[in-house]
Amino acid sequence: MASRAKKITCADVTESQKAGEALRQREEELEIIFNNATFGIALIDDQGHFLRINPVYYTLSGYNKEELSENNFFQIIHPDDHTQLLQLIQEMTAGKTSSGAIQQRYLSKDGKVIWVQNSISIVKDEHNNIHYFIVVSEPVPYRQQIDEKAILAAIVDSSDDAIISKTLDSIIMSWNHAAEEMFGYTAEEAIGQPITIIVPPELQHEEPEIIQKLRMGIRIRHYETVRVRKDKSRLDVSLSISPVKNSEGKIIGGAKIARDISEQKAAERQKDEFISMASHELKTPITSLKGFTQVLLRRFKQQHNEDAIHLISRMNRQVDRITKLINEMLDVSIIETGQLEYHKEIFALDALVQEIVETVQETTLTHHIVIEHLECVQVFGDKDRIGQVIMNLLTNAIKYSPHANQANIRVEIDSEKKNAIIRVQDFGLGIAKAHQQKIFQRFYRVSEQKNQTLTGLGIGLYICEEIIKRHAGSITIESKEGKGSTFSVILPIAEIE
Repeated sequence: MASRAKKITCADVTESQKAGEALRQREEELEIIFNNATFGIALIDDQGHFLRINPVYYTLSGYNKEELSENNFFQIIHPDDHTQLLQLIQEMTAGKTSSGAIQQRYLSKDGKVIWVQNSISIVKDEHNNIHYFIVVSEPVPYRQQIDEKAILAAIVDSSDDAIISKTLDSIIMSWNHAAEEMFGYTAEEAIGQPITIIVPPELQHEEPEIIQKLRMGIRIRHYETVRVRKDKSRLDVSLSISPVKNSEGKIIGGAKIARDISEQKAAERQKDEFISMASHELKTPITSLKGFTQVLLRRFKQQHNEDAIHLISRMNRQVDRITKLINEMLDVSIIETGQLEYHKEIFALDALVQEIVETVQETTLTHHIVIEHLECVQVFGDKDRIGQVIMNLLTNAIKYSPHANQANIRVEIDSEKKNAIIRVQDFGLGIAKAHQQKIFQRFYRVSEQKNQTLTGLGIGLYICEEIIKRHAGSITIESKEGKGSTFSVILPIAEIE
């Protein structure tokens, strides 16, 4: 019996030794695979701390062993990729899946962005507790990057709009097929040349201004201007320009989309010519009609015919309204051709405001115009044109506040004492935020005023803005629906020696 027990014990020991040897051999094989794999492998705990890392992972991530030991897995992942990673970890922790693959970006210590394909698996113990996560990292295949670039290049080349990229030194870096057709230069001729080869001489100042905005990270949308072709002919274009950043987030240039709007501009010019012609044709009979109404008004006043005076006065007001519309249409056509004349001089803005308020007050019985504050200040400009702007804003304040009985105006000086500010406030319908920047466009009218029928062509504010721009100023609006609006006109104060 003792001999048999000894035999069994020896056999058990032999089997145990063989099992241990096999286990050690497997561990050695796994160690060899771990250390010699062509892809990065990392073991991390449920808090993101690194437990083990193979050599390729160091190279791929851009960190050494000590640096990764001090860092958390999430710290080397791009912040924009955290949500996707957390979602996968939550699904694995909840038992919904045991593994998953996602494309992510590593942030190396020198700031570079490294695209990787991360395959992540969860390892649990016999009690279903998380033991660790295995992260297998591979660089995004070069072939895939080439394919993505090829797709992007095909999209760019098939676009009907000219797509051009340039450096911050305004040197052309790319030039698609549409750019060749639009401007007449081949890609070989254009690339390496300054973008100013397509900018007319009188508009060369635009390019430094565009570059300055790109450096600040500002995107330019739908900027209408003129460019020149290789044959020196001109075309109207709408430009949209965006900053281009490298993998480290540094702005290195700009991407420009140019759309030919020559046909649209030609149609607008034809419309302007028609408006100008029609306005001139209407002006003569309206002037005659105005003269007749004034003659009749004087005659009926002499006869003390109150009914006739009332009717002729109403007619006179309507003639004045038509005259104002005709003058506005003429102004639009003159502005578009760049022929609106300005006779600039130094004048007292406060005195002009006082004068315009008195004039407008005489035309309304429904509203009282309150001068809240009147700073004594002088500006350099066309007194009549500035007066036209103030009158337009005040008449609008009355027209668009039919249920109010007051409009406010004030003249003040900004904190730096460089600009005069005219503020006109009404207590009327107000303007929705979506419309506030559009109301300065030609012929734009807000169509959502509830149950209101208000006259006008939608060109008054357009004219106001153009006049103020020509005085190196600006006009802005603050408004709330149902509460009213405040228009602010900002003009430089005159420099008096």
